[in-house]
Amino acid sequence: MSSSSDLSVRIHDANLSIPDTTVTHPISAVRTLQAHTAGVTSTAIIDRGRNVLSFGRDGSARLWDVGGGKEITGRRWRAQRGSPILCGCVGEQWQSAGRESSGNSAPVGAEESPSGIMLNGEVGTTGKVVFVGLRDGAVRGYELATGHARFFSSGIDPSLTNSKSAPIDSICYSAESGALVAGRRDGVIMVWDLTADVSHSPITTPKSPDLMLGEEHDRKPNSVFKRNGAGVESVAFSPAIGTSEAPMAAHGRFPSILAGMEDGLLCRIGVDTNYEPVLMEEFIGVEAGDGIRVVKPSMLDGMEICWSAGDDGFVRRY
Repeated sequence: MSSSSDLSVRIHDANLSIPDTTVTHPISAVRTLQAHTAGVTSTAIIDRGRNVLSFGRDGSARLWDVGGGKEITGRRWRAQRGSPILCGCVGEQWQSAGRESSGNSAPVGAEESPSGIMLNGEVGTTGKVVFVGLRDGAVRGYELATGHARFFSSGIDPSLTNSKSAPIDSICYSAESGALVAGRRDGVIMVWDLTADVSHSPITTPKSPDLMLGEEHDRKPNSVFKRNGAGVESVAFSPAIGTSEAPMAAHGRFPSILAGMEDGLLCRIGVDTNYEPVLMEEFIGVEAGDGIRVVKPSMLDGMEICWSAGDDGFVRRY
């Protein structure tokens, strides 16, 4: 699946068997999905792929019936103030009950969201939560099947210079550990422990005429740090278990974080029991200035593999 600035999402043929590797073989698109009114910035697959999500600069997240080749409009979500969505991800909910991001029971941002009703073409959305990173620096989360708000963070932290935010260019969620990480264009990485008791965390309630349902809890990150000033183009949670030198975060819930930077830096960062960052590894092989746009971890025979793709046109395996 690929997204494009031409407003489309394309589903490609998964059969990649190529008889002759010396000849270029184009990958055919079996479905082309179009409804966004601005460039599509990110996509996500739901379960086995009968439904997919797309995120766009038009400020909308759209759910698609791949087989039918059409949008499930009743599951469309829009960002407040129409801020472009620069990245998004989806996973199982980290808790079965309660909504900590909003004191309202009505959906926030959803155009239509009939709770408990499966719409025509909708498959596997129940129990899923979606997180989006916005150009205005905010991070939001909502229930895919209902549109109910589950998470909000303005990205503004008093500990940062001038208490300003920056566009969120990368985001990753670990349902197993209840952790969320987002990378900003100014090099800041923010991490939230979604299982932590928010009653002991600083909470603000910004007032804005654009928040149609009133006030929201602004969830402050548990950890905020930066490697350098280069933008964070890609983030991912490692599937490997933390080491004694760089243990996982509180109660052993956090895996380490792989971060690909705009200046070509690729590194692994741990978060210790006090939510402090610990640099674990730096990966070499990319020239300075060739941004790392994609980083994907996987496991092979019990060993962790890290894949990266950058502006120099190479895919690397570490």
